[in-house]
Amino acid sequence: MFWRTLKRLNFAQLIMLCGITLRSPIRMLKTALATKECMQICNREFGQAHHLHNRANAIRHALWNILIMKRIYKNPSNILSALAWTDKITSWHEDFSVNEPLERAMDLHNNQVGRYWFSDYKASSEKEIVESLKQRALKARQILDINETKYSFGRLVYLSE
Repeated sequence: MFWRTLKRLNFAQLIMLCGITLRSPIRMLKTALATKECMQICNREFGQAHHLHNRANAIRHALWNILIMKRIYKNPSNILSALAWTDKITSWHEDFSVNEPLERAMDLHNNQVGRYWFSDYKASSEKEIVESLKQRALKARQILDINETKYSFGRLVYLSE
């Protein structure tokens, strides 16, 4: 997955990734480990379904942000720094991903929801987080327009079943 992602980057994106990595190599390593963990969990829990724009995908984006935060967050004094890093790296990912505008809005929204929910999960196990996210996904909102994300604060969103 990592090499596939790197192959899709253009030169400017590679330079940007190198800059981010050089400024914070430990955080980038922790982010890569959280990303790998997230993909393993989602493959196990949802098979290939999490690659679609459905509830499983919404869970994956929230889980990804939660797992990055869990690896970066150490104590209350660095919560803002951990939030800023997680936002920066996950938003950067969406900037280089090839997605339609509505898909991108969905992903960015679910990333934000994951960061918002982090405090609920900072002491939780992987299993507890996944089960809770599955329950929360039952209340996810299907969106048909980018503006609908504005009215879905604190809820996961998806495009299709």
